[in-house]
Amino acid sequence: MSITREGIIGKSVYELWKKDEADVFSAQDEALFQQGGLQVYETNVTSLDGAHHIVQFHKQVFTDSSGAAGFLGAIFDITEKKDLEYALAQQAAVDELTDLSNRRDGMAKLEILHKDSKKKNRPYCIAMIDIDHFKLINDQYGHNNGDIALKAFSDLTKKLLRSSDICFRYGGDEFVILLPETGLDDGFTVVERLRQAFDCNQLTFPDGRSVHSTVSIGLTQYTADSISLEQLLRASDKALYDAKNTGRNKTACIQHNQKTKNII
Repeated sequence: MSITREGIIGKSVYELWKKDEADVFSAQDEALFQQGGLQVYETNVTSLDGAHHIVQFHKQVFTDSSGAAGFLGAIFDITEKKDLEYALAQQAAVDELTDLSNRRDGMAKLEILHKDSKKKNRPYCIAMIDIDHFKLINDQYGHNNGDIALKAFSDLTKKLLRSSDICFRYGGDEFVILLPETGLDDGFTVVERLRQAFDCNQLTFPDGRSVHSTVSIGLTQYTADSISLEQLLRASDKALYDAKNTGRNKTACIQHNQKTKNII
């Protein structure tokens, strides 16, 4: 239900909105009378029929020729505009195939996590993940079935990762998982659970063919002596490289400035 001109003219805020919201708007109107000037703000409102709206208020005090004070107000229902803005923002931030954050959005979240962890001197982990022999899946089973493999892994991350963890598609068959407030041992437990679950998951394609697919994981932890985010990314990438070059289907852990420890 939209807010119409005919539906609001001549009515008080208590005839339009829920009482708790109307109390706030009434207090803001009183403050406007006391201070004068112009009020412009956006807020959420709930009409008496229970419909939710996002509106923009424009209010201004005036004095007529007799000296009587009042104010002029206009209300713009911007619910559809805000919904569209949100949908476009989501579209720009989400990978269309996997419904995970895309690289741009994921890296922005990583930068925020890194700055916050550095400020609070708290640990976090980065895991870089590749689907093993993904090119062979594409070549032998077709790119559509390769997409199914990517989707199967992304769906598994949504089921098995903690609510605080963030997984995004880094590019191609590579994913990144961010583990806030997590040390290397706990991070290993989280990503190993994911690796083992995917190892046990036989992929069956629409044409009836099936394939056993696995992933390799490179895990590193932010520590107080970590100089930059770029170094952490290089460290996790090195650990992934070591995991893939020592047999695949394993998690390789690396502490910044230390040698990789491979764990099968």
